[in-house]
Amino acid sequence: HMVFDNESAHPCDYVAKCNGNRPSDKVQIDQELLTFYKKLTSFRHRYSSLRRGSFKTVHVDDERQLFAFERALDGERVLAIFNGSDRTVKMPPALIDVLDKNEWQLLLGSESSRGIPAKGTKVYANR
Repeated sequence: HMVFDNESAHPCDYVAKCNGNRPSDKVQIDQELLTFYKKLTSFRHRYSSLRRGSFKTVHVDDERQLFAFERALDGERVLAIFNGSDRTVKMPPALIDVLDKNEWQLLLGSESSRGIPAKGTKVYANR
C-alpha cells in the first residue's frame, strides 16, 4: 500500500517563479478512472489485434465529432467508436451495416441504444 503526501508545489513555482501562492492539493486516486484503465488494459492483453493488428479508419464525421477504427489480426477484429461531442449521436448507417454483417460482442459501452453517448465510446470484438 502506497501513501502519498499532499502536493504542495507546482511546476509553475520552479519554471515561472509563481511565488508558490497556492494551497496544497490532496493526492487521491480516482477509483472510477483507475477501474476504467484496468479494463482497457485487460482488453489489450486479451485481444492481440489491439497490440499487433492492422489499423483501418472505418468512419470519420468531423461535424458530429464521431470517429471509428478497426484493428484486425488472424481473424480477430476489434471495432472502436468514439463520440467527442457533448450530445448523444445516432450510430451512422455505415457502422450499423458493419455491425449487422458480423457477430460482434460489445466490450465497452451500453447496448441500450444504437447511439453513442456524449463523450462516450463503444468497443466491439469479433473472433
